[in-house]
Amino acid sequence: GRDWSSDVSFAEKLNETVRDEICACSEEAYESLSLAEARQVMRFDTEEGLLAYAKEAGWVVKDGRVFFAAAEASTDKVELNSMDLIKNTLHYAKEIERIV
Repeated sequence: GRDWSSDVSFAEKLNETVRDEICACSEEAYESLSLAEARQVMRFDTEEGLLAYAKEAGWVVKDGRVFFAAAEASTDKVELNSMDLIKNTLHYAKEIERIV
C-alpha cells in the first residue's frame, strides 16, 4: 500500500504556507477584520486556531475584531513622516525669513 503520511504532511505544509501569505496580505490590506471575516479569509477551521495565530503574530483581538500590527505600524510611519514634513517646512520658513 501507499504511504499517505508524506502526502498529508505536504498538504499541511502547503496549507500553512498559503495561510501565511494570506495573513501577510491581510495585514497590509486591512486595518482590522471581524473574527468571522478573518477566520474565513485566512482559512482557519476554528476560532481558537485564529486566536492562537493572532497572538503569535502580535495582532490585537478586541471587541470581536482582529487589529493588525502592520496597520498600526503604517499609521505610526505616516505620522512620523508628517512630523518630519512639518519640521522641514518650519526650518525652510525660518531660513527664508532670515534671508528676507
